[in-house]
Amino acid sequence: MPLGTGNDLSRVMGWGSQPPHILDPIALLRNIKNARSVNLDRFDLQIEKLYYRLPIQRHPIKTIHIYNYYSIGVDALVTYNFHKTRESRFYVLSCRIFNKLIYFGFGTQQIVQRDCEGIEQKLDLYLDGHIVELPELQSIIFLNIDSWGAGCKLCELSNSDAKNKMENSTSDGMLEVFGLVSSFHMAQLQCGISKPVRIGQAKQIRIVVKSTCPMQSDGEPWMQTPADIRLQSRSQVRMLKLEI
Repeated sequence: MPLGTGNDLSRVMGWGSQPPHILDPIALLRNIKNARSVNLDRFDLQIEKLYYRLPIQRHPIKTIHIYNYYSIGVDALVTYNFHKTRESRFYVLSCRIFNKLIYFGFGTQQIVQRDCEGIEQKLDLYLDGHIVELPELQSIIFLNIDSWGAGCKLCELSNSDAKNKMENSTSDGMLEVFGLVSSFHMAQLQCGISKPVRIGQAKQIRIVVKSTCPMQSDGEPWMQTPADIRLQSRSQVRMLKLEI
């Protein structure tokens, strides 16, 4: 059910972008009955810190499960700033419109500040064991479903006027990788008037983070210190997809 702000998984599965104003239990049960069962890949994001205060000290590998997407850079920073604001004691008004206004404000701020400029210099990216030469970027996005940033379909946008189409599947064990060049580019994509930077597809992904970067997985942000990160398919879960 679409109960959050972006509701990307709910959009892809056909349950809508926002909850109904009036919940009709009979209609909901009818939709559940008519929905079909589909597989959704679940990915493991394994994070191992690179640098330690003592040579003998090692921290356990942290594992995060990813269902929708994972990103590094400006979009994660905007989400991180939003979460810090929401945790503030001055955050007293909570609604979808107000939340989107806050997101818009932080996104606009990054057009000027550009805190994530040169993100490609802060990490090394390997797709299926091959290092990727990255262009100048401010964000890198790894998609399991073709919905990011509250309904932006990056695969669909990248396929417009492209000879080689990139197919997105929720059950092929692969992630589609795209780049954003700026916060303004992010806004253009969400308006459907631009295309993302296509980087590739892979089943095995490794990211060597060389300096602190903002990250997010399925909308949960954090600041990541230098680390060796592995991203690969773990298993599949069953979902109900409503065909409209």
